[in-house]
Amino acid sequence: MGLGFAAIRDLIAYAKYDPSSPFPVRSGIAIGISQTGRFLRHLLYQGFNSDERGRKAFDGLMIHTAGAGRGSFNHRFGQPSRDAHRYSAFFYPTDIFPFSSRAQVDPVTGATDGLFAHTFNADHLPYVFYTNTGYEYWGRAAALITTTVDGKRDMDLYPNERFYHLASGQHFVERFPPGDASKLPDAQAYRGNPLNFLVTMRALLTRMVEWVRDGAEPPLNAYPRIDSGTLVPP
Repeated sequence: MGLGFAAIRDLIAYAKYDPSSPFPVRSGIAIGISQTGRFLRHLLYQGFNSDERGRKAFDGLMIHTAGAGRGSFNHRFGQPSRDAHRYSAFFYPTDIFPFSSRAQVDPVTGATDGLFAHTFNADHLPYVFYTNTGYEYWGRAAALITTTVDGKRDMDLYPNERFYHLASGQHFVERFPPGDASKLPDAQAYRGNPLNFLVTMRALLTRMVEWVRDGAEPPLNAYPRIDSGTLVPP
């Protein structure tokens, strides 16, 4: 299972550092959406942003609608396409400690860990954008990226991170105008949200390129916080 991390890392390292690469690049930015966003969080957690020669792999990561999850990406008999929920598929590790990049203590096991804890060369930490909708707060523990594990205090992000909440959005953009309700039995009661945040994502991609290429600071974090009264219990 872990070969997936090595393959993704080695591909960008080949493009960046091997003179024989037919697609040479100066920098690498990875974009992961939902499952592949969780994959990128897991890649970071297991220290795969350094290649076997001790060089930095990706320079930027855009992790979209992954919440605080990771996944079965380096587990024996893992099924990467599965994701756990509170009432279904809960045998597949998804929302598992650690959730934040800063090291915290797991109140269950007593272990201290963080998403960046296994990147042994701090210079190999990429710039990271986390973008999450309302769904990831309900269904993917997104608040735990920016709070303590007990959910009682805010945790500030590192300087190389940005978190943007796509307020009122859902996990993906539903089409607009809505489709033919007669073809969907539950469509009258359950309509998807057509809020289009793709234009925002495109703008953030430009900001990420500028951050990686020019060192230009991107927009400040914009997400619910406990200390401002915008992150509250359900």
